[in-house]
Amino acid sequence: MPHPDITPPGIHPGDTIGIVSPSARFNDKLPDALNRSVALLQSLGFRTKVFWTPDPSPSPIRTRAAHRLAELRSAFADREVSAIVCSSGGSTANELLPELLKPPRSRRHRCRRGGNDGNDDGGNESEKDDDIMSVVRANPKPFVGYSDITVLHHALAARAGLRTFYGPTAIQELGEAPEPLALTLESLLRTILTPGPDQESSLPPPYNAPYALPRSPTYAPTAVPFLRLGPATSTEARDASLPAPPWVWLRRGQARGPLFGGCLPVLVRLQGVPGLQSRRWVWGRGGGNGSYEEEEEEDYDDWAGNILFVETPAANGSLDAPYLLDRLRQNLVDLVAQKVLDGVGGLVVGRCVGYDDERSRRAMETVVKDVVCPDVGADGWDRGRDREDGDETSGLESGDVTRTPRRRAKFPVLLNVDIGHTGPMVTLPMGALASLDSEKDTFRILEPPVL
Repeated sequence: MPHPDITPPGIHPGDTIGIVSPSARFNDKLPDALNRSVALLQSLGFRTKVFWTPDPSPSPIRTRAAHRLAELRSAFADREVSAIVCSSGGSTANELLPELLKPPRSRRHRCRRGGNDGNDDGGNESEKDDDIMSVVRANPKPFVGYSDITVLHHALAARAGLRTFYGPTAIQELGEAPEPLALTLESLLRTILTPGPDQESSLPPPYNAPYALPRSPTYAPTAVPFLRLGPATSTEARDASLPAPPWVWLRRGQARGPLFGGCLPVLVRLQGVPGLQSRRWVWGRGGGNGSYEEEEEEDYDDWAGNILFVETPAANGSLDAPYLLDRLRQNLVDLVAQKVLDGVGGLVVGRCVGYDDERSRRAMETVVKDVVCPDVGADGWDRGRDREDGDETSGLESGDVTRTPRRRAKFPVLLNVDIGHTGPMVTLPMGALASLDSEKDTFRILEPPVL
């Protein structure tokens, strides 16, 4: 996994929040929701700036990806923008990876705040995009999104070292009618705000680390109506009064380590991408304003000691149907095969879409337990003997549905947290030190999420 080493500064009322669309392009399809999110942020005392122009059409994938990448680069380079929120998730963020993961040019290059020194003649856009990670490092700011945006969280952490935030998007969550779910908005603001003498009394106070992740007593079992039924119903409110399932500790214990993860099917795909896993780029700082030396590569153990969080989308082609148990099992076994779970300190699983009754939740819990912690007893503690330290074989044992690898690692496993494709959702600072404690029933962030 990437190891971000830059904590961005927090924001204050009066700052500008940029909105970008690096994956799905719903700005012109759902303008009412986008306008509601803009109006909401402005009512809270922030300025807004939307980085979006229509995609060139017709055009190949590479051209459209370069267009979205240029918008993202502009948002980071803009000196007036203090934070960036993605407009939505989607399914095309990976189209940006070939450019995002290009090695920096071998010659020294300079990146000034704002992207140029006022004498830029425009140049070649592809040359500008080559320097996007230098722009990000020179202009660190909170970057927020979830789902398919997992791709960018990992890329920005791996290649720019930036701490980003797994949280709500402008259209789906902040643009919800008649207003966002309270915990979603409060958690976002408290995570990316920083204390200031002129902070508006209407805004919640920033989190004072260490702090416990909140949990909602109720939740919404469906997506926002304007996504399910179309823009004509965009002012319909959704029911968010279903009693939320309690946290479940499939395996008990304590853990402490950096927090990282994302949307499960996206996370699985990213494990094989060179430049995101097994190595990280270590940038040498040069003299001058925002310049960097040539990159070096350094081996490290990807997930050792980290607290991994995962969450699932709805089933393919749906907004509300549960992610298929066979796919959930497949994704988790992939993580086992990729050795992601070999050294993690803990695992957190978000509340899964569509598992809204006791029977379906038990089925989901059984799948996670069967793959991740098959030796756990009814009391949440492991039973049976550990494997020998030198045994590199995983072993296979028969289950009710299929055979899954048994693992040696022992770490706490927590389910049903308000993460990702659920409402409300909490905002997670990726790379921040966190802890799990089953005896205290807590999931805590141990360091300030922003400067």
